[in-house]
Amino acid sequence: MKRNLFLMAMALMLSFIAHSQSSNPKHKNYFKSDDQISNKTYTVHFKDIVAKMDYAKLAMEIQNKSNDFMMFHLDEAEFVFDFGKYHPKEKTIFIFPNTSKRETLKVFGGYQFHVDAFQLIVDGLYVIPYKVKATALNDFKLPASTNSLEASNFSVHLVKTSQKTSETYAKFQVEYTGEQVAIIDPSKISVKVDGTNLIYANDDKKSKPILLRRGEKTSIKAVFHIPGRIADMQFSTLYIAWGDCFKESKPQKVKPTTVHFILDEGLTNAKNK
Repeated sequence: MKRNLFLMAMALMLSFIAHSQSSNPKHKNYFKSDDQISNKTYTVHFKDIVAKMDYAKLAMEIQNKSNDFMMFHLDEAEFVFDFGKYHPKEKTIFIFPNTSKRETLKVFGGYQFHVDAFQLIVDGLYVIPYKVKATALNDFKLPASTNSLEASNFSVHLVKTSQKTSETYAKFQVEYTGEQVAIIDPSKISVKVDGTNLIYANDDKKSKPILLRRGEKTSIKAVFHIPGRIADMQFSTLYIAWGDCFKESKPQKVKPTTVHFILDEGLTNAKNK
């Protein structure tokens, strides 16, 4: 009899503690993060998985192991609870080839998120192939006889230029109007002097690829240095060649994967002391 009363008392106490924790707005549940998604193209790790009364969140680290670009629409990912499904706020990130990027996914709306388990449907990942045919644009003449040129789904407008003996500088605004994803790589720009076959690469050391979606704009720069024995750029006619600077690539959607998270009692107790 005494043993039964003791067990009942313990059960009531544990129930009271659990209820107190679930109704405490400061209490956080922490979850095990052993799950990961991995293949030859990418790996996804999950860290800092937390649930309070008013939200649930986690960090998602995407490692792109390929030579292509990747894109992630955060709002396409789906948190699945017993009481419903929720999506993070709309946001798009790009992961460059052979790099990693970490992003926090968070859902809220109500005071029911202090749960012991939930699922995440990892949707919204895309691969953007890099080895696609470049869009051909006409050479751009300096000094400029026109400020704009267009080809396919790209519009290029000259913003600023400077031709000096030792350096030529040009800045352009680019708008993409297509339905895919634009890959713009200013490092592929070059220049040649009228009347010669000599080609000089873009010397802008900060040059790196830029990805755009429909209606987005960006600025790109080109900086050139030609030895004085070849030409005095201040008085020369130059032709900027775009090479493989402008590409369009169709995103390839990755099949969604479901990941399960369960409460880590030890970590939860340690963190809430």
